[in-house]
Amino acid sequence: MADIEVHCPHCEFLFDVPGSMNGGIASCPDCERTVPIKSGPEPIYWVMVGLGVFAVLAISGGIALAEPIAGLVVAIIGLGIVGLVAVCA
Repeated sequence: MADIEVHCPHCEFLFDVPGSMNGGIASCPDCERTVPIKSGPEPIYWVMVGLGVFAVLAISGGIALAEPIAGLVVAIIGLGIVGLVAVCA
């Protein structure tokens, strides 16, 4: 796992910590105060969001073959839900 760059809010010092500390806390090497390590979504999360977009488009495309308006509605609602999930990460 790659290193994470951490910015100390107390002394403005920039330092790296191992990626395994994602979401934890570290001690700043400069001022020795506790600094939270922000966590972000794992890469697999973005793979799953991409698969969700693909699934929505595939399903709405299949529906659109029989009923174009219904397929468009499903695509808009489905992509809206996937977009909301991506933004909330």
